[in-house]
Amino acid sequence: MSQKIDARYLYDTDNFLKGTKHLLTDESIVSGKLSDLGVRRKCFFQSELINEPTLNVGMSVVEIFSGEFVAGSEEVVVFENKEVDLRVLINDLNCGAKYYYKVLAEIQTPEQIKGSQVLDSDFAVLESEVLNVRFVFCSFEFALNRTEELSWVYDSFSELGFFATDLDMLDDYFSKLDSKVGNDLIEEFTTTELAGDIFKEGLGILCWGGTPWIYFVRSEDNCSIYGESTGYEGNYFLREDIKELSVIPGEALRDWSLCRCRKWPKLKVYGEGRGLIVKLLIKNELTSTIRENTGIFSPILSYVLVRHNGDSNSNPLLYSRVF
Repeated sequence: MSQKIDARYLYDTDNFLKGTKHLLTDESIVSGKLSDLGVRRKCFFQSELINEPTLNVGMSVVEIFSGEFVAGSEEVVVFENKEVDLRVLINDLNCGAKYYYKVLAEIQTPEQIKGSQVLDSDFAVLESEVLNVRFVFCSFEFALNRTEELSWVYDSFSELGFFATDLDMLDDYFSKLDSKVGNDLIEEFTTTELAGDIFKEGLGILCWGGTPWIYFVRSEDNCSIYGESTGYEGNYFLREDIKELSVIPGEALRDWSLCRCRKWPKLKVYGEGRGLIVKLLIKNELTSTIRENTGIFSPILSYVLVRHNGDSNSNPLLYSRVF
């Protein structure tokens, strides 16, 4: 189990990343393996504690530092850049105890860009990709376990948001209906009771009416480090035998036969119970004077999905305007 502790988000237009130090080594985090990943404007730093001998990580995660330290106090700063007031902490340490750590880095790319041949070197790539840097520590030595299971999906969504479902179960449900389901699911959802029936069967969730933007869809415990609540949330019934959800941009529902043939990223659903709550979080950037003067900001938005044992009546999130 991983306990998320602290996080900061830097939008780096002025090469502040180079001046950001990993304080346990007193070195810039831009060294060797991190340099090889390349420069990104969106830089997300986080710290977390684990209590298991292995940590599941994605296939693209790179280990850039590892080591051990003896805690000199209950709280330690692990990342710092005084120019932009960037400080990422770890706390609740046992003073005098030994801890092992790894600093991990990953470039997180929107799914839409991954599959595009047009945007390969475009400004959109620079603007949307996130450099995620994680400080992970433990009271004993631990190893990395590479897996293709995802606790997040990152993609660009229009006002049609996204639809998340188990495709095989949904297809089976469609095949047993008395009437044939049309190929345009947007039309079906807006002119028939199909969306409501899917909610009643616990076969999927729908989040519509949001600000067109790039979003993370996450499912894990303690997601508070990923931002503050926007006040927008929805509740759904989700069958307990559904363990993963394919996350599909809303506009893809216009052609269900084509949509069904594509391979969509699958999100492992965290928690237990028939209920599923979806909350929309916003993480604002640390701003430099230059950035503040432009009046332009680029927050990170996250939909967080967590199962629960409470009310499983559907009250879907069909409207959210963040800016």
